[in-house]
Amino acid sequence: MTCLKWHDKRDIFMLSTCHNHEMQLSGGFRPIMKPKMVLTYNNGKKGIDLADQLASYNSPVRKTCIWYKKIAADILSIGVVNAIILHNELNPTKKFRLLAGHEYIIKKILTIGALAVPATGPSISNGFIA
Repeated sequence: MTCLKWHDKRDIFMLSTCHNHEMQLSGGFRPIMKPKMVLTYNNGKKGIDLADQLASYNSPVRKTCIWYKKIAADILSIGVVNAIILHNELNPTKKFRLLAGHEYIIKKILTIGALAVPATGPSISNGFIA
């Protein structure tokens, strides 16, 4: 088990069973020596931060909303973002932007429960109740 304390902008404490104290140059504008454990964590965190950022653009959560509704809205929003990302990966010719993807999914959800109302002909009546 490796225990690490690293200070870049603030103190970071990490525990790992698969890393040692090995240092590595970080990529970027000004590369500096960082523990490999920190670089691995940062590379894994990129996708999560991007998903959170994309989900926050069209967030339906308001300050006055009850906490369990906020959680439900967040889970739904994260699911929608993940669905759009998967769709764009699997269909490179027909990519959705985030807002267009939200609109498409909402329209599909609304049409699932829609029942077709049978068209009826005009009512023929003489105006009297029999």
